[in-house]
Amino acid sequence: MKMTLKISRPMALSILVGLASISTAKAQDQFLLAWNATGYTYNSKGELVATNVNAQTFIKKVAADNGLDPKDLAFVYRVENLDTVVAFKTNGQFVADIYQMEDTFTAITNAPNTMDARQSLLTIENATNFDGALVTIGGIFGIEDFHHDAEGNITSYSYHGNFNYSLPGETVVFSGTFSTGARLKLAPGDEVESNPPKSKKAAK
Repeated sequence: MKMTLKISRPMALSILVGLASISTAKAQDQFLLAWNATGYTYNSKGELVATNVNAQTFIKKVAADNGLDPKDLAFVYRVENLDTVVAFKTNGQFVADIYQMEDTFTAITNAPNTMDARQSLLTIENATNFDGALVTIGGIFGIEDFHHDAEGNITSYSYHGNFNYSLPGETVVFSGTFSTGARLKLAPGDEVESNPPKSKKAAK
């Protein structure tokens, strides 16, 4: 399985990713994300081979391809964006896209508006043309538990579930689970990215 994660917007595990420009905008609610996947494929002998992927897989690849220290990075879920990204631990600043869930989804919410069941298509950005188009790679299902204060700010949040996907051009099928943890706050002035630069096609 080949991975190229140079300075570009698309993302990980044969996903091309990169650094985006940062601008002041509305703050993000983002939470550390545990991601545990097992990939299944067959080797040249016809034997079933399993490989493991987790949050550190994405973090280390983004760090290696962009000259960063993996110890400075975290893998997070951004609630408003319905996506997963690598961000800086110190200030929560965006570094690289990984997977998105905002393109097509169904969410069934309870009457108090404190919990929902969400089924989403799992997507990546087009890693061939880098045109920003989303490519469906699989699906993800999760339960969200959230509470807000009187001003509408999230005071507590959890999201957990399972997923399955296969990446374009790869002969590996992934299946696994995810769950959110502690909040990763954005430092004042270090908000969400705006109009990140289009990337050049990177060699695989």
